[in-house]
Amino acid sequence: MADERLDEAEMLTLTYVREENLGGGGDYLLETYKGDLKNHKLWLCGVTEFVFKHLPERIYFREV
Repeated sequence: MADERLDEAEMLTLTYVREENLGGGGDYLLETYKGDLKNHKLWLCGVTEFVFKHLPERIYFREV
């Protein structure tokens, strides 16, 4: 996972920053996965902000 583009990576896009009373963290959207349309919404907790030192607009990830 990285907040900068990785070769052959999938991408999560930040759609909403949650307030602490709503659990903190951010809501992300996985539009496609391995070329297939998914439009999967997911919440990533405040640990994401701890790891990256902010909530990235985009998070890139790939299988190793």
